[in-house]
Amino acid sequence: MSSNQNISRFSNFLRTDFYWTFNLSQTDFEKLRIIRKTLTIITLIQLSSCGVKEMEFEKSKWNERFDGYYEYRENMVKDLMENHLEKGMELNRVIELLGEPGNYHNKKENEIIYEIMVDHGWNIDPMEGKELHIEFDKDSIITNYKLNHWEH
Repeated sequence: MSSNQNISRFSNFLRTDFYWTFNLSQTDFEKLRIIRKTLTIITLIQLSSCGVKEMEFEKSKWNERFDGYYEYRENMVKDLMENHLEKGMELNRVIELLGEPGNYHNKKENEIIYEIMVDHGWNIDPMEGKELHIEFDKDSIITNYKLNHWEH
C-alpha cells in the first residue's frame, strides 16, 4: 500500500471520527470547510494590508506628533527622498522644508538627522528606528542623504 493511500485512509478515518464525535452530517462538514476557507482568506487580506502606507510628502504633516511620535514621517519619507530632496540643495532650504532637525549626540559635524520612526516594543529602550541622515559640505550644500534603519 502506498503512502498516498495510507494518508487518504487516515484522512477518511479522521473525517468519520469527526462526524461521529460532533454528530455532523457530510453537508455540515462541507459548510465548516467553506467557513474555514473564508476565514483564512479574510485573515490573509488583513495581514497583507498591514505595514507602512506610503503617502505624498506634505510639509504641514511632517512635524505632526501623536503621543510623542511623528505620525506621518514614515509614510512620507520615500516621496520626500524621491521628489523633494536633491543633492546640491542648500541646507537652509532643507530646514525650511522639514523644520529644525533633531539634536542627536552621535551625529557627524556636517550632518543633520531627522527622526522618522522609533519603536520601543515592550521595552523602555528603543528596539528599532529609522532616521533620515542629510550630509552637507562646508558651504552648506547637500552632498548626500540616506534613510538609516537600525535594530537592537
